[in-house]
Amino acid sequence: MALLHGDCNLDNVIYHHDGLAYLVDLEDTYIGNPASDLGYTYHFISFAAWPKLELAEDFIDAYQNLHGEVAVLEVYKKLAALQLVVLIRFLLGIDALSPPLIGFKKKAGLIALKRCFSAFLNYYLTYAGECKAELKIWCRQ
Repeated sequence: MALLHGDCNLDNVIYHHDGLAYLVDLEDTYIGNPASDLGYTYHFISFAAWPKLELAEDFIDAYQNLHGEVAVLEVYKKLAALQLVVLIRFLLGIDALSPPLIGFKKKAGLIALKRCFSAFLNYYLTYAGECKAELKIWCRQ
């Protein structure tokens, strides 16, 4: 168990001139398995750094070098991908209600955002789908 950020993404990092990075926005912190936070962070870095996907792996390697190997990390990365699929599918489904809720001006922005969501959705579905059997075995334990 460890103290987890709960919203670890590049928007919540402040870079200092001495080469250090600091996490901010701590209201979602909780105690839990670090693999959960790392699973989400892996995907957020993958998209922020695209097409340099190796940066996400470098982050995981650096974390594990400092704190030790995180058990079942691959499973948590896939679970994070599946949870993000659910969220994105929800966001893609609000189109029918969007004009009354957000107005016509913002709808154009939503259409552009949906294109990005579709790319994310394809990535997450592919990523999570690679190990359905592994997830079933892990869930039984």
